[in-house]
Amino acid sequence: MLLDKGGGNDMKLDPKKNVDLTTVPSPRVCLQEHVKRVIYQVAIWKRSYIHNPVIPPPTDDSGWVMVEQNIELKSGPYLAGGRPGAQPGA
Repeated sequence: MLLDKGGGNDMKLDPKKNVDLTTVPSPRVCLQEHVKRVIYQVAIWKRSYIHNPVIPPPTDDSGWVMVEQNIELKSGPYLAGGRPGAQPGA
């Protein structure tokens, strides 16, 4: 994504290189996914007094996705359509 266009490993963008801004998710979509993660975490905390609470998996539209047996933030290509390489709105 943006770091691919950087000038090295210093995590800074190189202003002389072109960055395709169509690959960057919109701030509104990122905020919506963040709010889903916050709501999920608060729901867990609110059930903390229950001995064996029923907690749905975080991948049930809570802002996370399962990638190769790992739970990762739903961001980047996953916001486009739930899979890497998908185009926004597709």
